[in-house]
Parts: sequence; C-alpha cells; structure tokens
Amino acid sequence: MTQTTQKLMQLFSQINHQPLMAKRTRHHHGDSIKSGRGPQRLLRLLSHNDGLTNAEIAELLDIRPSSVSAGIKQLEANQLAVRQTSPVDKRVSSVHLTAKGQQLMNDWQNIHNEVTEKIFANLSETEQTELVTLLTKMNVNLEQLETTEDPELQHLHQQIHDLTVQMGENNQQHHDHCK
Repeated sequence: MTQTTQKLMQLFSQINHQPLMAKRTRHHHGDSIKSGRGPQRLLRLLSHNDGLTNAEIAELLDIRPSSVSAGIKQLEANQLAVRQTSPVDKRVSSVHLTAKGQQLMNDWQNIHNEVTEKIFANLSETEQTELVTLLTKMNVNLEQLETTEDPELQHLHQQIHDLTVQMGENNQQHHDHCK
C-alpha cells in the first residue's frame, strides 16, 4: 500500500469519526426513529421505492426477513409506514410511507443538503468536480471488486468477517460510545 493510499484511508477514517459525521447515525426527530441506521435505511429505501414487499426489502437491503418485519413494526408504531394488502393477492402486502414518514424524509433530505453544503463549502467548484471524478472512480472499482470471483478478495472478506464476529461486543461498545 502506498503512502498516499494510507493517508487517504486515514483521512476517510478521521472524517467518518468527526462529531458531525458520527451524529448521522444518532436518533432523529426525537422518538421517531429509535434504533439508528436500520430504520433509517428502511425509510430511505421506501422513500425512493414506495410499495415494496417484505421480500423485496430484505433483498434490496441484504438483511434477514425477520429484521425487515421488526423494522416495519417499528416504523408502523411510530406512524411512519403502513402495510397494505394487495388487492390481487391477499397473501401479499406492500409497505408504504405515511404522510408523516414522507415529511420526515423530506425534512431529513433538507437537513442533509444543508450539512453537505457546509462540509464542501471550502472546496472550489473545480475541487468539487475533481473529488466527484475521483470518488466515482473509486466507486466503480468497488462495484467491480464486489462482482469479481477473486479468491484473494474473498479470503480478505472472510478474515474481516471473522474479526468482526470476534469483536462483536467491542463493536457494540464502540457504537454505544459514539452515541
């Protein structure tokens, strides 16, 4: 790994742990979203794809169906989403944002836009364009890596997974500390 790559990784890590960035996983709008990223991801998905089934949500978010059900129940309890039975097949229901859920996501997007403007305020238009180009290249590379059958990469992913499992309690403690 080059020194530049190491510096980039260090900077991304530092940026991600800045107080402003760490707050992005905290609770929003009081009690509306109690458990952080899971319900937020579900709300964001529904705000872009209203009317998904539990199975579609599980596939798109790559989570267990039981986690989808728990997330939907939480959103329903907070009146942010509702399930509607399909008129065609009574065994199937779709999940829709309520007006309150849509408003919450609109508010979130407005705040997110303001924060983004502040984060990038000290970059010129040219620097922002260069950053977009570089991050796009990185994203394309990540997408290609995800779709390859590279045994070395798969081995590295397995090692990361194993370490994550070993650190299970430490990760929860770190997450709780960041709150």
